[in-house]
Amino acid sequence: MSAAAREVGASRPAANIWKNGTTVRRKDGTVKVVSPLEPLSVRVISPRFLSEEEWYQIADLASCGMGPTAIATVLERAPLTISRELRRNLHSPGQYRPFHAYATAASRRRRPRPLKLTTDQVLRSYVVASVKEPWGPQRTSRALRRAHPQEPARRFATETIY
Repeated sequence: MSAAAREVGASRPAANIWKNGTTVRRKDGTVKVVSPLEPLSVRVISPRFLSEEEWYQIADLASCGMGPTAIATVLERAPLTISRELRRNLHSPGQYRPFHAYATAASRRRRPRPLKLTTDQVLRSYVVASVKEPWGPQRTSRALRRAHPQEPARRFATETIY
């Protein structure tokens, strides 16, 4: 960690805070927990998402003046994927920054809320009971829709697949 801190010009305590997180006590008595930075290189990313190398290639090709269609041809990706990527991560001077794009994509992949089955005990008990029966997801979804017609929060996305 100290070698990495020296490489980026940060102090050793700052690097330890990045690695381990910290607790900040404010003057008004509140306590804020700062979580550690998430190592981006450790996460395994599906090939259907852009890789880190592709982000750097997009940045290089875009800086050479190539458009989304030409970049998509070089990377063998859909032009809409490249166009969307450039549109999402273009900075004010019109420059595409691959590291920022990579970090933003990693934060988008996180699930910011708890799962429905962990927060709604009625829904959980219903699904657990349906698993004990030889029901599939579609049948469970249809049964949930009939059991709770006025509560769309107690339905699953599979209800449209019959």
